[in-house]
Amino acid sequence: MQPYTNKFGSEEITAHDEFLQGSVKSYRAFITNKKGYVVVRSGDEEKNFPLVHVFGGKNVYYFLTPLKRGRLQVLPLAYDVRKKEWFDTTASFRQTTT
Repeated sequence: MQPYTNKFGSEEITAHDEFLQGSVKSYRAFITNKKGYVVVRSGDEEKNFPLVHVFGGKNVYYFLTPLKRGRLQVLPLAYDVRKKEWFDTTASFRQTTT
């Protein structure tokens, strides 16, 4: 795990041009020369989550964002290092009904 930096963003990953549609929400990563963040869209609501830490490396990068009281949360969007593309990590979730 390492802090996310602008240098890391510009050298290791790329942004993508459209939202990835999940089962309920859609996601898009923005990588600029000043910051990196993920936008989570749910209906008409959008929230921006800054990238503050990154972990992984050989195959996949996962990103952490800060929440209340100093907690860190893994974002639902990850980056495939070999394919050089983003993917929705929640796509493999399976809902069960009881």
